[in-house]
Amino acid sequence: KMKSKSKALYLLAALILVFALPAAGCAPAIKAGTVTIKGDVANVLEFSDLKALQKVSLNGQRYRAIPLATVLEQAEPYGLRRVTFVGGDNHSAIIEVADLAGSYLAWSGEHYWHFVSERYPINTAIKDIKEIIVEGDGSHGLHITTYGRDYPVLSPGQMLGSSHWLYFHEQGSSSREVDGEHYGGTVISRHAVRQLRDLVPGSAQKVLAIGLDGSMHRLSMESYVEAYGNGIYLNKFDHKPRLPLAGLVLDPPERCITDLFGDVLDRVERGERVLVVLVDGFGYPLYEAAVNENLAPHILDGAKVDQAISVYVPITNCGCAAMLSGETPDVNGVHSRQDRELKVPGLLEELAKRGKKGVIFEGQTIILKMEGEVVLNSDRDKDGETDDDILESALEQLDGYDMVFVHFHSVDDYAHSYGPLAAETKQQLSVVDAYAGQLFAAWEGSRIVLADHGQHKTDDGGNHGEFRYEDLYVPYIYYDE
Repeated sequence: KMKSKSKALYLLAALILVFALPAAGCAPAIKAGTVTIKGDVANVLEFSDLKALQKVSLNGQRYRAIPLATVLEQAEPYGLRRVTFVGGDNHSAIIEVADLAGSYLAWSGEHYWHFVSERYPINTAIKDIKEIIVEGDGSHGLHITTYGRDYPVLSPGQMLGSSHWLYFHEQGSSSREVDGEHYGGTVISRHAVRQLRDLVPGSAQKVLAIGLDGSMHRLSMESYVEAYGNGIYLNKFDHKPRLPLAGLVLDPPERCITDLFGDVLDRVERGERVLVVLVDGFGYPLYEAAVNENLAPHILDGAKVDQAISVYVPITNCGCAAMLSGETPDVNGVHSRQDRELKVPGLLEELAKRGKKGVIFEGQTIILKMEGEVVLNSDRDKDGETDDDILESALEQLDGYDMVFVHFHSVDDYAHSYGPLAAETKQQLSVVDAYAGQLFAAWEGSRIVLADHGQHKTDDGGNHGEFRYEDLYVPYIYYDE
């Protein structure tokens, strides 16, 4: 009997303990699901912090909630124009953001994460929110350009928050055998995609997609891009990582400044000598002005001119690396002004492998570190520029080389100071044209004149480095010798 009584007391104590623990605050902590904030934001945010909630009263009810603006600020949005709430059942609600005061992201065990507001209508109070898609001010996203026009940016928030295709891609299948039966399964990934034909304006037939890594991909109008997280990507569904895109060039030119590398080698192998004149910042709009206003008679005399595309980012380091390696930045490794070393053989090195001799005449600093002869030139006459010093040095040493590369900087400098089409910049182009004329007169062989990038106008002059046609389009000039 004592054993039975002890057993009964033990069971009673256990039951009391089970019911007492929750009352004492020892119940397992409730975990909230995650809300993903994505679209036009600097950081894709996974929010699930119940500790950040406070008690608020709205519309006669009490909630545990956090101001929606506080949550969105953590993702660092590129402006706030529209917000889309996506529920677990894929129902959505969209609000045009005017003022988020009095609007909250609330949590309850019944409705999970849900939107409550004293300003927005009741039909926006979507429940079980899984995603919040931010559409910003249009400053962030996929740039679209063609010669003569830059189109509005297509943002990831716009693409995710509007109609798109949901593409299901088979990642892989596997199976196993259990008791003589085969059990198989397939992993499927979901992708929000749009066809270029539906996205690009006008009647374009071809598209050049340029990655943030500087890679170039020629696409048809049937190709797709994907919105994912806070970016827009090229996804060929070939098990390679998504490629984040900088922009699209509609009906792009066939020429690229990378062509210089192969053109020089082809001519040298045919026994020709080649003079290359790089006019820094000589964009295609300035070339058109030169034609219309006769600003460069020496360069344009007998010239054949192709429109060409620079590389992204359109700055001198990247442009020179592309010309002198024949490769885009994703391959040659030069992506910024801080990058100065080629990861692939340069033009001077390739000429040396063929038993040929090349030289580069530069300004005061080395743009790129590479194998071969680079002649630097300081401002010896103290006139504030080095182009005249570069010319003098080159004229003294033209003989004995199979390829001479001369880099004039001043047109770009003037465009920065006054604007790419300012009278001062045009006048300096004429000065550089006269320098080119002196080189042409002293040279026997082939000639190529081109630019590394163009420039766009700013409030205080000009600049470059952006995904826009003024920066990306340049002339590629050559001659029948």
